[in-house]
Amino acid sequence: MQKATAHDFPGILQAIAAERGIGNIHKLRPAEGFDAHRAANPLSSSDTYNRLKVAPVSVRTEMVRYLYAHGAPYLNAGDVFAGLMRRELALLPDEVISWFEGINARREADFSGAWHFPEWPCGYMIQQVERYAAHSPLSDSDLTRLRAILEWPPFQSRNYWGSDLGRVRVRIERLLASDARQLAGEPRYDNLGGDAFGQGLEQQWSSLKEAEAGRWNAVFHLAATALGARPTQKFQKSRDALQDRFGKEVLRNLLHHFLEAAVVAALTKVDRWPPKIYFSDANTTLVKGLVWMSIGFQDRKTVHLIADLCEKCMKKIPACGIASQAVANACFLYLEATPGADVAARLSRLALMIRQKTVKARIEAAIARKADAAGLTPAALEERVVPTFGLTDGARSVAFKDHSLQIVLEGPGAVSQMWYRADGTVQKSTPKSLGTDAKLKARFAQIKREIGDLKKTATGQRNRIDRLFAEDVTWSWDDFETYYIAHPLVSVLARRMIWDLSQKDGSYRPALFQNGAWSAADGGRVYPDKAGRVRLWHPVESDVETVRAWRQRLVDLAIVQPTKQAFREVYLLTDAERATATYSNRMAGHLVKQHQMANLMGARGWTYQLMGGFDDGKHAQFAQKTFATSPLRASYLIHRHWDNANINDMGMMIFVGTDQLRFCTADDTAVPLEEIPRRQFSETMRDADLFVGVASIGNDPLWRDQGPVLTPAVRDYWEGYAFGALDAFAETRKDLLAYLLPRLKIAEQAHIEGRYLIVDGKRHSYRIHLGSGNVLIAPEDRFLCIVPSGLGPTPSPDLPFEGDMRLSLILSKALLLAEDDKITDPVILAQI
Repeated sequence: MQKATAHDFPGILQAIAAERGIGNIHKLRPAEGFDAHRAANPLSSSDTYNRLKVAPVSVRTEMVRYLYAHGAPYLNAGDVFAGLMRRELALLPDEVISWFEGINARREADFSGAWHFPEWPCGYMIQQVERYAAHSPLSDSDLTRLRAILEWPPFQSRNYWGSDLGRVRVRIERLLASDARQLAGEPRYDNLGGDAFGQGLEQQWSSLKEAEAGRWNAVFHLAATALGARPTQKFQKSRDALQDRFGKEVLRNLLHHFLEAAVVAALTKVDRWPPKIYFSDANTTLVKGLVWMSIGFQDRKTVHLIADLCEKCMKKIPACGIASQAVANACFLYLEATPGADVAARLSRLALMIRQKTVKARIEAAIARKADAAGLTPAALEERVVPTFGLTDGARSVAFKDHSLQIVLEGPGAVSQMWYRADGTVQKSTPKSLGTDAKLKARFAQIKREIGDLKKTATGQRNRIDRLFAEDVTWSWDDFETYYIAHPLVSVLARRMIWDLSQKDGSYRPALFQNGAWSAADGGRVYPDKAGRVRLWHPVESDVETVRAWRQRLVDLAIVQPTKQAFREVYLLTDAERATATYSNRMAGHLVKQHQMANLMGARGWTYQLMGGFDDGKHAQFAQKTFATSPLRASYLIHRHWDNANINDMGMMIFVGTDQLRFCTADDTAVPLEEIPRRQFSETMRDADLFVGVASIGNDPLWRDQGPVLTPAVRDYWEGYAFGALDAFAETRKDLLAYLLPRLKIAEQAHIEGRYLIVDGKRHSYRIHLGSGNVLIAPEDRFLCIVPSGLGPTPSPDLPFEGDMRLSLILSKALLLAEDDKITDPVILAQI
């Protein structure tokens, strides 16, 4: 090859192309397979390019001018242009800005040029302006033209390939702000609008004094540079400089104010596509930066503000997904980097709340690292970091001048509040002083936030205790007393649960903590061996008579357990499962609503990915669950149900089919069911039964008339499930109804018969299926369709555990039908 001269730019391009194995350098669009070829033959593989990039600045500058003038940022020419733009060039801002204007002119002149900007290396181009501005101020003309660029449509919307114009926009804004700061101190940050967060802060701006407004501007200008996944060293140095300039407490208070505004901002969906949720694009970057600037502050308020923001941003919005994944990731970064019990407690709460597989794994990994640093297991760490909220035996009194507020934790998510006057008498309404005294009003607002956190924490602890049923966990007596029975918050839940207490002979005996002492199901005292261990009692490990005795004991004492225990469903290995050996078909063959099942799986700690009708969608998958104290994992096979009507507007399957359930080792080896611990087997089957029992199409009274698939097989399935044999949940419901019926006002009109609750109304007798809740009119067994919206208020009978929604639905129908002569709903009247 003849060596090209220094200024033979076409020859240089041709030489570089030949050395990279690229033939036609003038072709505008990449040919098939070009990207792979380019990746295998990078610019650095060309000797000619390597000589060019170290050529004098004047030569490199003339080369990029030649490339821009020929207007094709594709293939080999585009690679060379981008590569040289990263290096030092003798380009003035005026020339680079004129290039942007030229690209925009072509975009406006030709609709097909709408993608011009993403195809050019706009980030490297604006970098040339940044290098100039680092040592010389930009001219007024340059600044005016840069501001104009921000108004162009490509810089107003999001693009999904090529140059990230959103980041280029931020860099231009930084240039404008930086230049203004050199000329006039700290300019006004003027990019707040576009969402509830920005509008709220804009409203406060007018009342700021000059010095405070300057601090706001300084913080916002730095936060708006939060690009990428984590803060750069430059960002951290700038943040430290702000702290030195304002003082640690001033900066922290500013960040608290802005983070509070982010937490309380309304959750809104601006557009369906592109989905702009919660924060505008600019404010997403801004809030990320505010969170990054908080790294290093480890006080309780900062931790809880960022954890609250994380919870809100991880909320899933229908048809749009996660509310603000970018901000949530910034919050995770802060929580991972910050030590302390408050962080561990909030991570634990997030782990119970969040269902996304990758995010949940990230949180659990962070908890594991913090537990390992403390020399504990993750479960032990979670027990030790439960906040007390200032409670004593579940109660707290808060003083407010001449009044006090008594707060009592009643159960998961339930807190009662009562006002008292100074003389101890009850004040039925909120004291008027809280509306006139600013300090008292602010204190009450803080207490209300703490009550909200208390409710969420109590619910999270109920869920954590419920997870223990599937695990092989025991406690020493000291740990059990400290973190359960004597804990100011957890004790409210733990004292309503039945615990297996070790005895001197090494056996375990179930007992309930009542009036400061331990008692058995018959009321007799139980004396634990405090040198032994304690575990959560599971009915699967007791005989039927013991379980019945405990059920009666709870009903007699009117104890409402935070989660099902005595009335918990039990699943024992069947002969059919012994025959299949390594898998169970007990929960196979059901048609379930996919989205409803997926939500339940997420809440119960299972991982599952929605299946769709697109070409590369999954045909089947194993939903899986892991255990903290076992190397085994449960796998439940779910498969697609093919039908053109079984696709929603988003292309996802409306319902799917269930298949076998099995337990596997880490290498996917199926384990014989007889080797699975009884607790683990029973709890896994209970989960699967819950998924089917709630999500089955057989529970939908409208399915027979409105279901998307009305094949004979599906209709037969609906009929069989809607009125078929009772599952374990329904059997438990049946046992509980036997306790409840004598206490209800319809006791003389209702009785249990087989799988039905029989209700004698004035017009007819009705049979309510105890599994699905569907109704038949006796004696001809005509189907009676009653949807929940026509039932009126749902009754709340005194249950010995937190409510069974299906039981409430059945009782609502029973109360309605017992007085069928008073029914006014025309849809129901037309059927009876």
